[in-house]
Amino acid sequence: MQITNARNAELWSKRHQLPHLSDVHPAQCTSGPNYEYANQSSLRISMRKYTTEFESINNTISQFNKYLSPSNQIRLFDVVTDIENKNIIEVVHGDWNAFPWPNNATRGVYFVLGYERNHFEKNGMYIGKASFGSSTSARLYSHLHPTRSSDKFTMNGFNNEEYIVEYIASIDLEKQDIAFLSPALEEYLIMNLSNKLNLINRIGGSRGHS
Repeated sequence: MQITNARNAELWSKRHQLPHLSDVHPAQCTSGPNYEYANQSSLRISMRKYTTEFESINNTISQFNKYLSPSNQIRLFDVVTDIENKNIIEVVHGDWNAFPWPNNATRGVYFVLGYERNHFEKNGMYIGKASFGSSTSARLYSHLHPTRSSDKFTMNGFNNEEYIVEYIASIDLEKQDIAFLSPALEEYLIMNLSNKLNLINRIGGSRGHS
């Protein structure tokens, strides 16, 4: 199910009040489809930490969509669907080859989510874009590759604080044939979320965009 407007975006958190993983019997979690379900259930539960971030992204995109024709509306995140479709990926620390890139080799806007190493409760989010000859997977690669050999994938924050990366996600605008909107959407998100969320990048900051 896709959330397509601000009203439905408000229902996002209610939709993701999921049962605890303990509701899935251990005998059902060893292999096959049930094992896949258990992994996805565990991921959705752990994603609750970033509920505020995804709700804010969706609300902001809903506002951005008001400038677009109905046929060019940008789809919002639906955590259940996007985990299943691998548009939201959990980073596996210590194993570079253990996780894929969301929307591999496409153009659009991407997100890196994590927490400050010394303050677990402090979330941080990086917003970037890929347009022209780049791709969101190439941009994510450039961000994570420097700590490939470390025990944790990390990014430095706006004030040089260190964030441990937990999730990466992206919106494929190429599929909708509106990849040219990537820079506009990235800037709109940063401008409207910089005072609401702890963004690792800021407009005019030393990290810049993308």
